[in-house]
Amino acid sequence: MKPKEAIQVMADNLKKQGMRFTMNPVQLPGQDAYQMAYTTRNARMKSTAYVAGNGKRLSNITIMGPKQSEALEVLKTLTPKEQGVFPKF
Repeated sequence: MKPKEAIQVMADNLKKQGMRFTMNPVQLPGQDAYQMAYTTRNARMKSTAYVAGNGKRLSNITIMGPKQSEALEVLKTLTPKEQGVFPKF
């Protein structure tokens, strides 16, 4: 499955579970990677999901919680074992 298809399947399933989207799936510029943001119905839990792939493997990285920017800084320090599996944050 390609990242675009995978994030759409995730989005469809999250909508069925009652999540509200604050950002519909969008492609990250110049990458085969996508991002979306959603929250629970009561807006207590905020989440941002990233899906990327390199043609062989997919990754789904989801940040959950109120401190999204802090979590994103941690993600920027990680290095995937395969090129293209993580989006460029």
